Amino acid sequence: MPVNNQKLLEDIGLPSSWPSANRNLLGLSGAWVEPIKRLSIFDADEFEIFVEQWASEYLLHKYYQVQKRGGSGDKGRDVVAWIDSPDVSPRKWDSYQCKHYKNPLMPSDFWLELGKLCYYTFIGDFTTPETYYVVASLGVGTTLQDYIDDPEQLRTRLIENWQKYCEDHITASARIALEGDFETYVNQFDFSIIQSLSPNTLIDQHSHTKYHAYVFGTKLEPRPSVPSPPSNVAPFETRYIQNIYDAFADHLKVEVRDRDGFANAEHLVHAFDHARESFYSAEALKEFARDNLPDNSYFIDILKQFFDGLQVVLYEPHVDGFSRMLAAHKLSTTLQIDSNALRDVIRSNDRVGMCHQLSNEGKIKWIKP
Repeated sequence: MPVNNQKLLEDIGLPSSWPSANRNLLGLSGAWVEPIKRLSIFDADEFEIFVEQWASEYLLHKYYQVQKRGGSGDKGRDVVAWIDSPDVSPRKWDSYQCKHYKNPLMPSDFWLELGKLCYYTFIGDFTTPETYYVVASLGVGTTLQDYIDDPEQLRTRLIENWQKYCEDHITASARIALEGDFETYVNQFDFSIIQSLSPNTLIDQHSHTKYHAYVFGTKLEPRPSVPSPPSNVAPFETRYIQNIYDAFADHLKVEVRDRDGFANAEHLVHAFDHARESFYSAEALKEFARDNLPDNSYFIDILKQFFDGLQVVLYEPHVDGFSRMLAAHKLSTTLQIDSNALRDVIRSNDRVGMCHQLSNEGKIKWIKP
């Protein structure tokens, strides 16, 4: 694809927000709708956001680079998925032409797009893609699919319909007649590159993105196991670890600077190890939320719910900081969580770990000022 056409494309970025997409995931009212049915009732704007989500997550992991159209003049390219890096010439790519219609895509809906593909590759505005995928909100109708499955018939039907659907519509500045070298080009074009992507396949591919549960109200994927904490305390643990040392020092009435300061107190060794295991479990929950939900608002909400719920034990009298920490641990395991997408995947260790996440953020101290 020539450099002067790159200005029409831009790298796929974060999808637009979709505040009304997710009702059931939040545990709110309304009957759950099968994803295939929900996809069928998306309006044009919703389908565009859905495509952005799919392209920015699923396709971006499959290709070297993914770009989207930059507005008018895209010449029939909705999503450009680069197979090769920019230093390869000619650079291989796949095209995804995305259509939102109220009915399954008919041949009459598609001839112009196919005409653009033939014309702009003929004049060299861009190279022929390896595969040209037709992505329609309600899928491809039977007649068009029959043509796609038979590339020679697709060619024949396009030529038959060229004058009606393509000749005066490919560009506003010229009439594109099917004659001469261009006619020869169309007669030799490899129409086997045209493929359709069914709605079921599109939903399955979208299910591998962090937006899927949010949009369709499906359950989150099972959480993976949590790895054990490293033997040495990591730099990002410093704050909550120091708060634990302070709580232990208040309990033992001696200075505690490291693990050696309480090595002879078995109950403190156990509490320390459990605190770190729980902290890493909660961190794993945060990463899980990042990878499976559209933004970090769900985890932030959970953490705030725990912070609010723990206030009752943070400010009541305790014999020492260790006692206050244990009281927070105990309460955290029973706190009621309001509607939140993460509610059903939280584990007991996550709850204790969030006490220490809050401590690590400086919101909780086990020693009262």
